[in-house]
Amino acid sequence: MLNLDARCRLGGNLEVFVRVNNALDARYYDFGTLGDNFFTGPNHSFGPAAGVAPEATQFRGPGAPLGAWVGVRYAFGATHARRDTDD
Repeated sequence: MLNLDARCRLGGNLEVFVRVNNALDARYYDFGTLGDNFFTGPNHSFGPAAGVAPEATQFRGPGAPLGAWVGVRYAFGATHARRDTDD
């Protein structure tokens, strides 16, 4: 998975940023468990009501998809001047 982050200070307290998560749109799962699936009847209905027993099934949680943000930040009252002191 590839995440990208870039920012550019436009002077003073103003900053423009770009962030892209999962830039290659990788398909992955970040959680999984094995459990009884009771929806095994016709059209995925409740199986025991139709006389169908539950079956062991994997339940998986998909990871985050591709996401992108573009924005502007402004820091009110902040000073971004660099001070080199020997305290």
